[in-house]
Amino acid sequence: MTGSEAGYVTAGAAAGLLLGAAACLAGDNPAAIDRLPETDGAPNEIVIFRSHRNSYDHAWRAAGARLVEVGLDDRTAGSGVRDLDPWELGAAIGERTVALAYVANVYDRPQLSMFVDIARRHELPVLVDAAGQLPPRENLRSFVAAGADLVVFSGGKAIGGPQNTGFLCGRRALVRAAALAPRDRTLSQGCQGAGGRRTRRPPPLRGRGMARGHLG
Repeated sequence: MTGSEAGYVTAGAAAGLLLGAAACLAGDNPAAIDRLPETDGAPNEIVIFRSHRNSYDHAWRAAGARLVEVGLDDRTAGSGVRDLDPWELGAAIGERTVALAYVANVYDRPQLSMFVDIARRHELPVLVDAAGQLPPRENLRSFVAAGADLVVFSGGKAIGGPQNTGFLCGRRALVRAAALAPRDRTLSQGCQGAGGRRTRRPPPLRGRGMARGHLG
């Protein structure tokens, strides 16, 4: 369905963002996973385009990441049309960088291909927040096909599933690392379950429980 090597069901798209960041921060190292969100002294930077910042990127920070902003949203300032140049993205990458983040939008601005190309040069993964990018159905595959390493979708919205669901898809090693990191164990699953019923359930004892019977 997604054309990905692997996928993982999450308690909402925000949980997918958190787990994706955790995978990039700690990999499958049990000691590093256990320390999250404490990342002092370890690589913990995720590079993001300044105008892609939004309230949901807190999920990346909650995992232990430090967001490094690049570019200038000149269109908002009315002073030009530059947005982001490739050299700025490359210059922001350093020894502490673990990933590049991209928030998908209908304008593809700046282009995802630029992020992918630069990430490949530095052997870094690209995380894509595509929570609100369905429809069109083609987007289930388009971001992975374009080279994204991890993509997060909402299970609600146009998909029509419970509003407190989401899924993470992409490279097998990163999805596996996300599944090993129970960083979403304290996240609320929301109060709107299947069929619009308003319910409240306690959080699972382990993050993996969210994919085993805890999703309405």
